[in-house]
Amino acid sequence: EDKELWDNLLKKATESRKPSFITGLLQNIGTHINPKDLIAWIPNGQRIEGLRDSLVKILQDYKLQVNLNEGYKRVFVNDTVTLGKNMRSMARRGTHIDESTTCQLCTNPLIQEQEAFLGDVT
Repeated sequence: EDKELWDNLLKKATESRKPSFITGLLQNIGTHINPKDLIAWIPNGQRIEGLRDSLVKILQDYKLQVNLNEGYKRVFVNDTVTLGKNMRSMARRGTHIDESTTCQLCTNPLIQEQEAFLGDVT
């Protein structure tokens, strides 16, 4: 599982006590895992060079991801409304049929002679 892999990577990074490795993770973590998980792995008192800049980059990446998701949502909603209108329009319009047209479900003719349709009424 991805979470387990990330947890192992975070554990190795923090156990190595190499601040540059942790900084590299912070700068490249993107939206792969929750940044709070990485920060929670950092031992108390450990100095991390460029921590502030890394955190700013994480927040910028997060904001970009949120903006992209909002854009995707707008496009999706717009497409859904447009396709729904098209479907409703097509469903409401008439369709030409003749004596040879059959039902797609039961394959019976859609137009039957009146006598065959009424059956024996006498």
